[in-house]
Amino acid sequence: MHSVQDVSLDPETRRAWKGDDEITFSRKEFDLVLALISRPGEIVTREQLMREVWHTSFWTSSKTIDVHLGWVRRKIGDNPRRPHLITTIRGKGLRFEPQPPPGHPAAGGEGAQPVAPIVIDADVATDCADGPAAPGVGAPEMAYRAPEADRVSAAERPVVA
Repeated sequence: MHSVQDVSLDPETRRAWKGDDEITFSRKEFDLVLALISRPGEIVTREQLMREVWHTSFWTSSKTIDVHLGWVRRKIGDNPRRPHLITTIRGKGLRFEPQPPPGHPAAGGEGAQPVAPIVIDADVATDCADGPAAPGVGAPEMAYRAPEADRVSAAERPVVA
């Protein structure tokens, strides 16, 4: 049994839990998490993961690991924008963190700050080259507007060529 933070994996029964809730992983998702959780705090390279999880020494697709990692993160509740369980070490690989980073809400205690949602203001979104904001962006219950002194009008924004 491997248990790190509140994630547990039993390789013999191929069962996984987040806290008290059982998680259903596909075979490759389970193998990916097992390859990482069995070495908490250690960076596991993408080459090692391709060998151990996909049993190949060549890259079938550069996105294979990323796609599976996205599915795993959703199932274990690890926010990809601010991960506390599985972190990406750019240019090196992935690491299952033995503890959440200080100040992360999962760390609890002092210094933990709730994460505010990132919301695009409707007037800023319409200035984008791609057109208006997606439906639901800037919904009133989530809207954030900078204080008047911090706002920049469209005329004052730098032009990006």
